[in-house]
Amino acid sequence: METQFLKGLLYKFALPTTKSIAFHKVIRTVDQKSQDDLIKTSNARDEMLSQLEKGEIGSPATVQAIERYIPFLYGLVIAVEGQPHVRLNDPLCFNWTSGIGNNKKFTPEYTYRFEVAMTLITYGISLANRAWTINENTTPLSFDEDSKQAAHFLRLASGVFDYVNMVELPRWINLPASRPAETLPHAVTALSHLCIASAQDITVKKAVEQKTVKSKAMITKLAAEVWRRNELTFMEFKNMGDDFKKCICSPLQKYLVLATLMGKANAYRFAGITQQEAGSLGKAVSYLNVAVQALNEIPLQSGDLATWKTIATEMKADIEHIHRAFTKENDMIVFDRVPDESSLEIPEPKCLMTPIPYNPPYPAFSDIH
Repeated sequence: METQFLKGLLYKFALPTTKSIAFHKVIRTVDQKSQDDLIKTSNARDEMLSQLEKGEIGSPATVQAIERYIPFLYGLVIAVEGQPHVRLNDPLCFNWTSGIGNNKKFTPEYTYRFEVAMTLITYGISLANRAWTINENTTPLSFDEDSKQAAHFLRLASGVFDYVNMVELPRWINLPASRPAETLPHAVTALSHLCIASAQDITVKKAVEQKTVKSKAMITKLAAEVWRRNELTFMEFKNMGDDFKKCICSPLQKYLVLATLMGKANAYRFAGITQQEAGSLGKAVSYLNVAVQALNEIPLQSGDLATWKTIATEMKADIEHIHRAFTKENDMIVFDRVPDESSLEIPEPKCLMTPIPYNPPYPAFSDIH
C-alpha cells in the first residue's frame, strides 16, 4: 500500500493575520474588574496574533489560541457594541489580511462584526489546515486514525464557515465593498463546500485502501459526491463574478480546477469498474474514456505543489492502466458495443460527510463599566 495513495487532495491555506490591540487602553473603564477583563481580552488576542505570525500551518497551538480568544471576543461584543455608556480613548480599529485573496494588505474596519467574522473564518481555516497537516504526514500504520481525525477537522471547519455565513455576516451592517475575500458570502459558502469535498475524498480513500466498502457501486456514489462538492465550490467562487479572478489567489484557483477534474475522473473510474464487474465491458470502456479525458485537461505546471503533481500523476497512471486493460479485453475477446459517452448516466452522488454545527462558547464576561 503506497503512502501517497493514502493521501487525499487537500488545500493548504495561508493564514490571515492581524494587528495587536490593547483593549484596556482604548476602552475607558471605572472599575478594576472591567479593566482586568479587557486586559485578559488583549492578552488572549495577542496570543492568537503571535501564533498567526509564526505561520505554522496546521499547528494545534494556532487552533487553541483562537479558541481561547473567542470567549473574550464575544464578551467584548456583548459588553461594548451599541452600549452608549462606553467611551473610547482612541478609535478602535481592527486590521486583518486575507488568507485566500490576492491582496495581502491589511484591511481596516471599525466594526466589531468584522473582528468576529475574521476571527471565526481564521479559526475555520486553521481547522482545515490541521486536516491538511495530518493528511500530509499520514503513513500506512497511522492512516486509519489519521483519516478519522482529518475528516473530523474538515467537518468542524465547514460548520464554522456555515455559522459565519448564516449568523455573523447578516449581523454585519453596511458591509464595505473592499474587505477580505473570505468575508464575501459566496466565498465563505465555497469554503464550507470545499471542506466537505475534502472530507468526502478522505472517506473514498479509506473505503478503497481499507476495503471498508465492498460495493464498487457505493464507492462510485461516494466519489461522485466529491466531484459534486468540488463543482459546487467552484460555482460559488465563480458567483463572485469579476471578484473571483481579481480577488482569489492563484494557488486556490488552480486547486479548484485540479480538484474538480480529478473528482470527475475518479467518479467515472469507479463507474467504469462497476460496469465491468456487472458484465457491461463496453460501458466500462466508455466511462473510462471520460475519466481519461478529464485527467488530460488537468493543467499541471512547474510551479504547482509537488503533492498535487504526485497524486494527479499516480491517479492518471492507474486510470490509464485500467482503461488499457478494459479496452484490450473488449477489443480482443468480448466485442461489447462501446456507447457514446454522452449517453452515459452521470454517477449518482451519496454524501457521508456533513458539517458539524458550530456553537460559540459562552462569553467570558458581559459588562464593562
